[in-house]
Amino acid sequence: MKLVFLISAVLAVAPTLSFGKNDSFESPSRQAHLLELFSTQSCSSCPPAQRWVSGLKEEKTLWKNFVPVVYHVDYWDYLGWKDPYSQKSYTRRQHGYAQQWKSSRVYTPMFVLDGKEWRDRSTTKLNEVGSDSGVLKADRGKGLQFTVTFRPSRNRKDRLIVFAALLGNEIATNVTSGENGGKVLKHDFLSLDLQQSNAVEKNGVYQASFDFKTAPKEVTNLGASFWITTSNGTVLQAVGGNLSKGE
Repeated sequence: MKLVFLISAVLAVAPTLSFGKNDSFESPSRQAHLLELFSTQSCSSCPPAQRWVSGLKEEKTLWKNFVPVVYHVDYWDYLGWKDPYSQKSYTRRQHGYAQQWKSSRVYTPMFVLDGKEWRDRSTTKLNEVGSDSGVLKADRGKGLQFTVTFRPSRNRKDRLIVFAALLGNEIATNVTSGENGGKVLKHDFLSLDLQQSNAVEKNGVYQASFDFKTAPKEVTNLGASFWITTSNGTVLQAVGGNLSKGE
């Protein structure tokens, strides 16, 4: 496990992909867990964690009981390999969690479950029944546009925030230098773009819209994760799934 105090910057830039089919994802009323992993191609400690996350594809409760997202941070890029999927915004997100936990350190790999640091790596925990929070639904429109709606189980008066992550699956990178030099690293549920929006409430229903304009040309298997939180970061609901390709 590695600790870090300094942050460096890199931003992945990608061309546009076009998709034509509609997808719709709807959560149960009870809360689905949000599983986040902060990782990188630049650190030798990370591949085992990413293999564990990839193994979750075999879980029948994927997208029903839990929703995964993997972020690649940028602060290990100086170790001899610049991770093409690392983003400074993901590093900021990780530091935001650390500040929330009143910690001065971040590390990779770091798991976060429902906004809390998690070291268990147990599918039992991922499948624990959550509380009744409401139904979160994401409907895909043209291309990579999505409309997200949330119908809470009880009336709410607080401000809610919706997050949307475009995910890459079955990604393989030939790492030629650094701590993982000579290895082919494979990734699933890898965040290619993360967006957030304040939810607009009308008649007790919350809504937000997203438009993912880009995806790396080498990524042909895409998915998406969506979740909604309170203003203080409490996860209320999550949903997601694999995206269909256009004809």
